[in-house]
Amino acid sequence: MIHLAFRGLALALAASLALPAAAQSGAEKFPERPIHIVLNGAPGGGLDILSRQLGEHLQQSLGQPVVTENRPGAGGNIAFNAVAKAPADGHTLLLSTDGITATPSLGVKGSVDPSRDFEAVTLLALTTDALLVRADSEVKTLDDFVRLAKKRAAEGKPLTIGSPGAATSSHLTGALFGLRAGFDWTHVPYKGGAPAVTDLLAGHIDALWILAAPVVPHVKSGKLRALAVASERRNAALPDVPTIGESGQPGFGVVNWLGILAPAGTPKPIVDKLHAELKRIVLDPALRSKFIDQGFVPDGRDAQALSSQIKNNVGLWADTIEKANIRSN
Repeated sequence: MIHLAFRGLALALAASLALPAAAQSGAEKFPERPIHIVLNGAPGGGLDILSRQLGEHLQQSLGQPVVTENRPGAGGNIAFNAVAKAPADGHTLLLSTDGITATPSLGVKGSVDPSRDFEAVTLLALTTDALLVRADSEVKTLDDFVRLAKKRAAEGKPLTIGSPGAATSSHLTGALFGLRAGFDWTHVPYKGGAPAVTDLLAGHIDALWILAAPVVPHVKSGKLRALAVASERRNAALPDVPTIGESGQPGFGVVNWLGILAPAGTPKPIVDKLHAELKRIVLDPALRSKFIDQGFVPDGRDAQALSSQIKNNVGLWADTIEKANIRSN
């Protein structure tokens, strides 16, 4: 009996020692087939372009094809669920903005929880939402905008302010700013940033909250005026545009991020391997300049940094969603 007990103990010990080796072996073999990067965005958009650029570099370093899958719609839940339900082996990844952190607070059936359903991999970059008006608008500064917004609200004709969609990070940033500045407004949600920008240029809405990345060319060409950015620091692609904090709303700062997530349960050695490659890629001078040109600030921090940012934004948006009574549609 004693012999059998010792034998059982020895087998258990051997098995426990073999687990790290097996996990390491899996990481060494990874990837064994094409990697799919899924995103909540249409072909040709800012995220799509960045995903394909990342894919090209990953393909070169990992030796397997990297395919971008565009799955827009349902407030991002189509893309989010596709990755959350995929095998946790590192071959299906999610390229996401911080908009995913609003999903737990929206009460939508079938929505994901970013902390529960995913493994954070890499904090790729930081960006910011910007408040835009047409270049011919009478509004020149953020103070002008707030004064006009309060005046129009008092007259019963609140400003129409667009966003790329209900409960997107841009919508939530606009709601948070409206709450802090003390004015009501009419939200006009679009199915993506491109139609929202088109309608702003055409004069169908008064203003637009949107991630800075896709509108940098319009600002630089003089078609649109960026009044302020929502981040704590100015955006490198729009260095002349002040922050909201600099423009009379001290303490206002929203961190918009771009990150890579994998299905929950993805082995740590695979997550670490992906992170090492992604960090090297986003900090490479060639791709770094492309990120900056599109309004993103390359970051490259690890899973812990991304997890922390997810936790912070989940709390921020939960409070905003409740106070502003936001719904996903």
